[in-house]
Amino acid sequence: MLHCSAPVAHGASSARRPRRGPTDRIMTITLEQAIEIHAKALRYRHGLKAPRMAREKAAQLGSIGDREGLAVWIKVAEAAEALPAETLSH
Repeated sequence: MLHCSAPVAHGASSARRPRRGPTDRIMTITLEQAIEIHAKALRYRHGLKAPRMAREKAAQLGSIGDREGLAVWIKVAEAAEALPAETLSH
């Protein structure tokens, strides 16, 4: 969920690299930005449950040996806890 790769082409020719024109842009984000984005999205959608949900995801990844995923989702949980109250779901 946090990993981004090259742009994906859709349709029958998806095995080829997509063509890029002069106005196409590739967006890159840092891991810290991705963590913040996920924390905000979870907090918006799930309110005060967001940190618990992120910790559950971390535990799930940890149980299959994904140490990197475990560490990242713990950071997502911590970031969700640190968000101000106005970030709560609608």
